[in-house]
Amino acid sequence: MAKTKELSKDTRNKIVDLHQTGKTESAIGKQLGVKKSTVGAIIRKWKTYKTTDNLPRSGAPRKISPRGVKMITRTVSKNPRITRGDLVNDLQRAGTKVTKATISNTARLVPPSLREKVLMYSGLKSCNARRVPLLKPVHVRARLKFAREHLDDPEEDWENVIWSDETKIELFGKNSTCRVWRRKNAELHPKNTIPTVKHGGGNIMLWGCFSAKGPGRLIRVKERMNGAMYREILSKNLLPSARALKMKRGWVFQHDNDPKHTARATKEWLRKKHFKVLEWPSQSPDLNPIENLWRELKICVAQRQPQNITALEEICMEEWAKLPATIYFVPLGHEDFVPWVMVILYLESWRFSTLGCGDALPWVMEILYHGSWRFSTLGHGDSLPWVMEIYSTMGHGDSLLGSWRFSTMGHGDSLLWVMEILYLGSWRFSTLGHGDSLSWVMEILYLGSW
Repeated sequence: MAKTKELSKDTRNKIVDLHQTGKTESAIGKQLGVKKSTVGAIIRKWKTYKTTDNLPRSGAPRKISPRGVKMITRTVSKNPRITRGDLVNDLQRAGTKVTKATISNTARLVPPSLREKVLMYSGLKSCNARRVPLLKPVHVRARLKFAREHLDDPEEDWENVIWSDETKIELFGKNSTCRVWRRKNAELHPKNTIPTVKHGGGNIMLWGCFSAKGPGRLIRVKERMNGAMYREILSKNLLPSARALKMKRGWVFQHDNDPKHTARATKEWLRKKHFKVLEWPSQSPDLNPIENLWRELKICVAQRQPQNITALEEICMEEWAKLPATIYFVPLGHEDFVPWVMVILYLESWRFSTLGCGDALPWVMEILYHGSWRFSTLGHGDSLPWVMEIYSTMGHGDSLLGSWRFSTMGHGDSLLWVMEILYLGSWRFSTLGHGDSLSWVMEILYLGSW
């Protein structure tokens, strides 16, 4: 039996009004174009409950009790890598038999009572774990030192930096990952497949550089790179790139801490050429904005579907030259400009984040910041290739305890949300720099709303 549209509240009230005037159910049905049985049901309901509003409906009983839901969310929060099968087994041992699909639905639909207590448990779903650099304490200290030294650098300083790096692009590989629109059972149609070969079908190594003004040179490294080859690449491409980009006097060169880059001979060569080199923390590929360009380049190349190494190299050069200028220089919100993704993993207190598993943005910027606030716009359809989250500390210890929670403000300030942090067992609230003595606070300006 097909479902019928529910009558509006106004129509139900009219039925009751006409009934009170003495009209029969048949007459009311003809006048309003409603079935007689429906008119009778509404009148009987009104006589019994004295209302035409919808009454509570029982619906299907929940397969998992509130206690079971709490157990699931508690287990997942402690061990995010637990499988749905393990959760099913845990519930079965507790006397509840459910399926994996029920587990997924339950993780997404946490009861409001629980969501009010612990917001971090809401919206749980199975996602791919993000790969991040492995940071030792020495790396953490170096990254924190780097962040503190450059937080107050003016925009003009970053416009005067040439960023460089190497990358590998495969002919057929992960670079070719894409999504297709198809019908059911059409997954093997040639239009809906990506051809694969062993070992990616070959690859090429590229060295490139860019600045806020645009792309520098991009060259293919045809042999295994060593220190001598790296110095030759710089001698033939770095200075010409700086001239083409019209860099100002005293421009700064950035490269990472690869052994070829930090070799004594390379350092001496850079010193003799009077190149200023930006000091760079180890294990920090995520800080280099050129990683965003490599990603854009690989996406564009994959869409062209090169069939051999020669075509792959040619397409790489063509797509590099066509990358839009907005990729190279994107001001973040107000007067501040930070042209890299800075993630600070502060021992066990800081964690990498992507602000939601559905985001297409591959990086998050987290900055430990002393004193005043800086803001940034975040993703959702704009051209920013990264996200900026800003932290503030007032000199207390690093041992954050507990979980995260969001709260509306109500202070009339420009920021709409503030993150409350459970610190040493008690909740502290922020008033956005109004003289409170909070240990930690996080403020995010998110294009005006979440």
